Amino acid sequence: MEEGQDPSAGRNDRSVGSGEIRTTAEDISENAMKRREAEELVRKLRLEKPDCTMDQIMMHPEMAQLMIKHLHTN
Repeated sequence: MEEGQDPSAGRNDRSVGSGEIRTTAEDISENAMKRREAEELVRKLRLEKPDCTMDQIMMHPEMAQLMIKHLHTN
């Protein structure tokens, strides 16, 4: 490392309060996959029930199951 260079340069770190959150390429990929799954479910539910509001879709049992799955996936 060159003198005066930021040791954290090139990392995707964000400091939050006294804690630190590190976002790795694996985290980004996993989050993208989870988002795609949720978006696919929203499309499916909108086709099945076109009059549903987004609130109703978010409260749908299938969406609740997907959220639970995502919370327990590491």
